[in-house]
Formats: sequence, C-alpha cells, structure tokens
Amino acid sequence: MEVVFWLLVFSVVGWCASGTEQNTAYYNGYRVFRLIPSTLQHIKALKDLENDITLDVWRHPHNLGDNYDVMVKPEDHSKFVERLTNHNIEFQVLLDDVEKILNDERRHFRRRKKRALSSISAYTTNFLNVQEIEEFLLKVKETSRDVNVTISSIGQSSLGQNLTVAKIYKASSHRKPAIFIDAGIHAREWIAPAMAINFIYQLALNPNRDRQVSRLLNKYDWYIMPVANPDGYQFSIYSDRMWRKTRNDNPGSVYKGTDANRNFNYRWNPDVGGSRNPGEDTYAGSAPFSIPESRDLGRFLMEHGSQIKLYLTLHSYGQYLLYPWGYGPHEFASDQNDLERLARVADRAMPETYRTGTSSVVLYPAAGGSDDFAKGVAGIKYSYTMELPPPDTADNNTYGFIVNPRDIPTIARDTWQGVKALALELHRTLRANRTSHDDDYAA
Repeated sequence: MEVVFWLLVFSVVGWCASGTEQNTAYYNGYRVFRLIPSTLQHIKALKDLENDITLDVWRHPHNLGDNYDVMVKPEDHSKFVERLTNHNIEFQVLLDDVEKILNDERRHFRRRKKRALSSISAYTTNFLNVQEIEEFLLKVKETSRDVNVTISSIGQSSLGQNLTVAKIYKASSHRKPAIFIDAGIHAREWIAPAMAINFIYQLALNPNRDRQVSRLLNKYDWYIMPVANPDGYQFSIYSDRMWRKTRNDNPGSVYKGTDANRNFNYRWNPDVGGSRNPGEDTYAGSAPFSIPESRDLGRFLMEHGSQIKLYLTLHSYGQYLLYPWGYGPHEFASDQNDLERLARVADRAMPETYRTGTSSVVLYPAAGGSDDFAKGVAGIKYSYTMELPPPDTADNNTYGFIVNPRDIPTIARDTWQGVKALALELHRTLRANRTSHDDDYAA
C-alpha cells in the first residue's frame, strides 16, 4: 500500500553535544508494517514471531482489533510476510524504506545554514536539540515579567548532562500545590519534549493573554522537565533516530542504555513489559534505579511529593490518557474512579479523542514506570501518562514517532486545552476534599 507522507524538517542547529556519539545508524530497506490481529491466535502468533525475528516494535496489540506497528530489517521481510500470510494476519506497509526519510533529513542538515532561532516563539514550533532547549529556558527566564521562572538541575544524566527542571510560579503568601510534568524519557518520542516546551511558553509568557493561564498560576506552582533522558534524546537526533533508551554503559555487555521507564523502584519487574537483555529496547536495568535518569527524577518526586498533586508524563504515540496501575495485567487502583473522572474531563476538553483507562488494560502491562512510582511511592494521587498524537488507529496512515514539525502548533494547542482542563478540575476536587490538614493549600 502506498502511503503519502511528510518529510521531517529539523530545526536543530549545531552538530555536536557533550557525550554525543557520531556513528550514524542506517536503515536501508527497513520497512514499517502495520498488522491488525483479529483473533487470540493472531496475538499469540505475533508474540512468537517477536521471539523468532529481531523486530523494532513501535506498538504492541493488547486487544483484538488493536494495531501492531513494527519495523523490520530487509533480510527478514520475506520470512516476516510469510509468517503473517500463514496465520492469515492482515497487514499493510506503512513505510517501504525508512532510510529514504532519513536521507532527506540529512540532506536538509547539509543544506541548512547555521543560524539562531529568530524568536522565542520559533522555539515552540520546531524540534530542538538539548542545547536549544537550554537556550529557550534561559530566554524565557529573561523575558518573563509577571511570572517567576527558575531553572535548576535535579541531577546529571549517565553522560553528565543536566537533568533540567523549570519551575514557573507566582509569588504567594501561602504554600500552593504543584503540578509536575516531564517529557522525553523515551528518546525517539520527539513530540513529547516539544509539548513540554510549549507548556512552559504558555505559562511563563501567556502570549494569548489567556485568563485560564493566570488562574492556573494563582492556584499552582508548575514544575516542567522538558527532557528526562537528554543523552538518549541527543543520540536520536544525531546518531540513531529510532533510539529509545538512555546511553549508560551496561557492565558485561556491549549494548548501551536502559529503558528508564522500566527502571523506577516500584514493583520493578523486567518480566512484565520489560526485558533482562541489555540489547533490547525495553531493558529494565540491572536493578531498580540503576541509572541516574530514573533515580534522580524519583528522588525529586519523593522530596516534593507532599506538594505535588498531579504528575503527568508525556509520551507518544496513540492518543491515550492512562493512569496506574501498569505493573500487572489485573491490578487496579482503589481510587480508579477518581482518576478516570479527571481523565475524562481532559479528554472532553481536547478536539481529538483520547482513550482513557488503566495503562495495563488500555495499553499493556509494564512494571517499573514513572507513573506507578509517582502514585505508589511518592504519594501523588493523580498520576497520568499521556500518549500524544498521532492517533493509534488502524486506518490512520502515520509513522508513529515521526511527526511533521508543521503539526507541532496544532498538537500543542489541542493538548494544552486538555492539560488546563485537568488542572482546573483538580483544583475544584482539592477544594471539595480539603480538610483541616490541608490549610497550607489555601484556595
């Protein structure tokens, strides 16, 4: 099936970052398939196929009718298609040659003249590298007049880059509750850091003079972490576009990196949605909190857990708004109805439909995730994972993690509506449930 697609146009400038390897990964002849399993036998066959062929799975099916998106090496095409045909599994080719897109991207880099981004708003409409994100944060801090912006590092990555958090707030005579948002824990999910950048821009500068933004700053302190995995993110820009993990060394293995979102110290279990093999994308690490990216973020959430009332981690793709528990297929939070209620408020506020529910049921079970940790250990009741666009539907011809930069403003506008609605409904909920022990958080 021929698919019309947009070529990515990067806005990153410069070429080298601290700790960034320059060995470019090539994907000549790699194909992206979309499969649609319609029986339980189909799902079992796909799981067996993963054990037989090395696949880069972009999206696992969890229920019948869910699509399964996967990138396949050229030497495995024939075997892969043969197995699908033998099991009568419907499929289509979303992308015939991944390298074609990547070559166009590299040519753009060579043609592009090095220049500074022209304005603060320009940072919000492009994919940025780590250095440009830091530049953006400094510009926002210098430009913001009515809102306080502080920039701090909560630790260093495996390769020594700062794990940067921006705090956006208004001075207050009383202690306010807080909202924490992070993005980019999975390197190749570029739309997530782009959304975090947009949220910071809206809160700190409020370019549209949105009254709701003023209300939200009066009610909350905001902590936003644009890139929770800077090493992996930078590596995905300059060396391997499909890289997912961090870039730490794994003793005794030639393979680098850990899936930071399988490494948090709550119900850690590599056998549930993760892996014990350092060569796999979902490698959960040698132990919980074995890498600084998860350990330092977890420590920050623990230290501020009494203040943080909402934790939101941004991922892609599929348009889901998920909540704990993810660590097991039949585990449900005792306050699931509360979590679902707020999630539906956010969904109704966004033009595009988001599927809401427990992550292990709606998506797939995965232990060691940051949202489970935020709720289960840091004590943050309202903890969510937002899987950003593109939508995860069988009839949608998209490339999953590859989003046209021209779509950033629309996705940011729509997503921000959902985040605002979520935060405002949380405020109403906190007021309704406030007791004498909550006097620090004046309405």
